[in-house]
Order: sequence, then structure tokens, then C-alpha cells
Amino acid sequence: MSALFEELDYCPTPIGALSLRRRRDLRLGEDVWEIMLGEKFLMTSHFTVSEVALGQLGVRACRGEGLDVVVGGARSWLHGRSRSCRRFGR
Repeated sequence: MSALFEELDYCPTPIGALSLRRRRDLRLGEDVWEIMLGEKFLMTSHFTVSEVALGQLGVRACRGEGLDVVVGGARSWLHGRSRSCRRFGR
């Protein structure tokens, strides 16, 4: 079993500290990957609704046939293309 919380990277920026962290969600029995700006969530592997909406907007904004848009979340950044990546096409 992994540790309950781990800060993987940290970088101060002019608008606040940017951090990448992993925490264990005991209720779900899985790791959750998060990108934080200060105390605000920028991205989390637990909620992917915004990634789905972004992919759908990307496809709608393009013209042509056979187009694909791939949007990946925090877990994708750490492990390459994974289940947190979504593919949208028409």
C-alpha cells in the first residue's frame, strides 16, 4: 500500500505555489493525482468532467472529417497515456 499523501513536485510562481501531489483515497481504494495552485485545485484525476468538456469543445471548433482531440489529465502526465486520457472524434 502506498503512503497516504505525497508532494511530488513544488514550484513557487508569481501567482502562487504550484504543486503536484498524490493522495490515497481510502474510500475509493485508489490514488488521486492533483495539481494545485496554492490551495486551489487546477486538475485532479478524481474529477474529469472538465477534460471531457474541453475535448468536446476542441472537436466542435474544428472543421473537417476524421478529426481527433486527445485531452489528458494529471495521471496521464505521470504515467503516459492512461485511463485518464479521453479521445474525442467525429
